[in-house]
Amino acid sequence: MKKIAVFLTVAVAVTLLYLNTGLGFKFTEVVGTPEVRAIKHRFSNDIAVQPAIIDYQIEDGYAFGFRLPAYEASCENSKYTSSLLSLDGVYFILNLSNDSYVEFNQSDKFYKHLSSKGLEKGLNLTSAELDKVVATYDSRYKEFGYFDTCKPL
Repeated sequence: MKKIAVFLTVAVAVTLLYLNTGLGFKFTEVVGTPEVRAIKHRFSNDIAVQPAIIDYQIEDGYAFGFRLPAYEASCENSKYTSSLLSLDGVYFILNLSNDSYVEFNQSDKFYKHLSSKGLEKGLNLTSAELDKVVATYDSRYKEFGYFDTCKPL
């Protein structure tokens, strides 16, 4: 009986430790290709950071990173609808304790805001690597010629 009690105690402790690491108890990552990668509330499934997250870090109660916003588009005179990624990426900061969220279109404003929060680490990806990701999606869209006919819905 004591072994079962010890086992259950350890199992609960490990589970709570796991849930409180990384994104914390409230959030979880939607794993997959960048097109679907997002951060959502663990229990309600509400999306806190929309896809497509290209890179992000967690530091001192914040998740911050870079994403290419997804949008629905009508293509070839409304023959098709497609989910596309904007090639104008945005930087984001999510406060994991109070759910506040802010986006930046310019990297200098993003890094200035990170510094004001005492978050000095920054992203793993350099701006040149982020530019490379954007160029990859741009070339994919050009490869399939009909994407130039797409207009946001």
